This record gives sequence, structure tokens and C-alpha cells, in this order.
Amino acid sequence: PSQPPSLHPMSKSLDYSKWDSVELSDDDSDCHPNIEKDFWLRIKKEKREKEKEDNTKEVLGLRADVARARTELEAVSAQLATAEEPARAALAAKAKALTDAFTVSEAKAEKIVESERKRNWNVQDKFDYSAVNVKGLEITTKKAAAAAAAAAAKPIGAAGS
Repeated sequence: PSQPPSLHPMSKSLDYSKWDSVELSDDDSDCHPNIEKDFWLRIKKEKREKEKEDNTKEVLGLRADVARARTELEAVSAQLATAEEPARAALAAKAKALTDAFTVSEAKAEKIVESERKRNWNVQDKFDYSAVNVKGLEITTKKAAAAAAAAAAKPIGAAGS
């Protein structure tokens, strides 16, 4: 008997959409036939790492610019509160320029961070090492040590009993 999709018992399917952004490392369709595959993959990985490093440096620089502009804006705002009328217009214009500058810098930094977050994953970037279950090894080692201690504590003649 056919049931509507909403009532079907298997309607809770797995969402595989997160794997759509995984870039396969063995896809060498953009590799020139005269270039070795391993060399090409290494070049691509170095390029990705360089882009990521450049983006990180740019975001850090933009955030430093924002911090500088905010401290300068606080100083200008303090001067604006105590300034006479002729200097007020110049200080207000400077405050507006600083506000615009750090707003643009914040937007740029957020755009770069968002693009890095949405960037395609590459298997070599995420899984280029093997993880070891250290806790599992510790438990196994402790059990082995306990078994060895128990065996050492037994008298030699009591081994069969």
C-alpha cells in the first residue's frame, strides 16, 4: 500500500547536503597531461594554503584598522563634546568619515570570513593526518599493566589454580 510521503515511515532521511561542498582530491580533470598528478595536487594545496593565509592576514589587518578607527572616533567624539562651534563641523565630518571607514572595513572582513566558511572543502586540507584514540590506548595500557601486576602478584606455584 502506497502512503503519502509525509506518512511514510522512512520519511526521516539523512541530509547529505554538507557533502556537496567536498572537493575530491583525485579529480585531476584540470591537470595538464604533462604534469604529474602528485605534483599538481601539491601545487593546488599550496595555493589553497597561501590564499587562506592571505585572507587571514587581510582580516586581521582590517580588524586592526577597525579598532584604530574606533579609538580615534572615541577621541574625536570627546573633542566634539567640548569643541567650540567653528571646530564642531570639522570634527563631525571627521567622525562621520571614521564611522564610514570602520563600517566598510568590518563589512570587508565579514565578507572574507563568510567566503572562507563557505569555501569548498578539500579532502587533503581536512583529512591529511590519522587521528589516534589516545584514551583507548591509555585504557588498553592500564588493563595490560593491571593484568601484568596481577600475574606478578600470584605465587609461582599458584599459576595453575
